[in-house]
Amino acid sequence: MKWVREDFLGDSVETAKKLIGAVLVHRSPDGITAGRIVECEAYGGIWRGHEDDGAHAFKGLTPRTRVIFEEGGHAYLY
Repeated sequence: MKWVREDFLGDSVETAKKLIGAVLVHRSPDGITAGRIVECEAYGGIWRGHEDDGAHAFKGLTPRTRVIFEEGGHAYLY
């Protein structure tokens, strides 16, 4: 399935579930690189009734976490 921007704009938890198993492909003049998504996280701010201080977005917007707060369809890699 080829994803389009709209596929990333829904609920983050549901989007994360759909991403598991997807293959990312990058074509460049040097060739093709691909990898399967085997782990995906989505945070709603609360985990088991407590604030999720393990989430990288827990402390709010920082230069490193900026992409987490933007429109869906961008990757945050740590």
